[in-house]
Amino acid sequence: MTFSESLSLIWQTFRYPNQAAQQLQIKGVTWLPLFALAILLYLLFHSYFSHVDIDWYREYATAPLAEQFAPDRLAEIKQNMQPSTLSISMTVAGFLENLLIFAVFALYLHILAQLSKVKTIFFADWWRLVVWSAWPKIIGLIPAIVYLSVSTNSQIPLDQIQPLALTTWLDIESHSLKTALGLLNPFELWSLGLAVMFYRQWMNVSRLKSAVIILGPHILFIAYLAASHTP
Repeated sequence: MTFSESLSLIWQTFRYPNQAAQQLQIKGVTWLPLFALAILLYLLFHSYFSHVDIDWYREYATAPLAEQFAPDRLAEIKQNMQPSTLSISMTVAGFLENLLIFAVFALYLHILAQLSKVKTIFFADWWRLVVWSAWPKIIGLIPAIVYLSVSTNSQIPLDQIQPLALTTWLDIESHSLKTALGLLNPFELWSLGLAVMFYRQWMNVSRLKSAVIILGPHILFIAYLAASHTP
């Protein structure tokens, strides 16, 4: 697939998802969304650590470690928290986390397909579906970057930089509940909606069955996080 064809497929993904699903079943590159993810993650973390009060962040990030490390060791950890180092390390960690999530989701769909005796769609195809349906989630990093550029708050936690997420506007102390609600922002839901449409097109199943298969694990995970509700 040429670069121009990939750009055309991106447009179809947002404008004509059913047509995009048909093309993805035949061909499609995954390096382009992954490259965009890496670039936007770096821009996000670079913007964040250029914006945030680094002394405040050091205290905020190491507060949970206060009882686990001696004061001199904790001071050393804080000193090593430099904006440039944090930008790169957080980008790498965020990118690898997304790769793991994509791989697990693709493996889940591959196993279901094998159990359903589908022999024409393989793991690489499911990987392509999962990564490509993540475009809205990837593009959703842009509002957070813009939000940081206009925000006057230099003491803002990372889980409050997405202006369209509930966690930005609700005062929630529970880390697990924050994580659960953070998964309910419009861009995450949009990506899941695309995955539902792609799966339905590929497997020729009903909307309900496609929604249950795609959304089921996510709903269970969010419910688990909300139920655990630990500060």
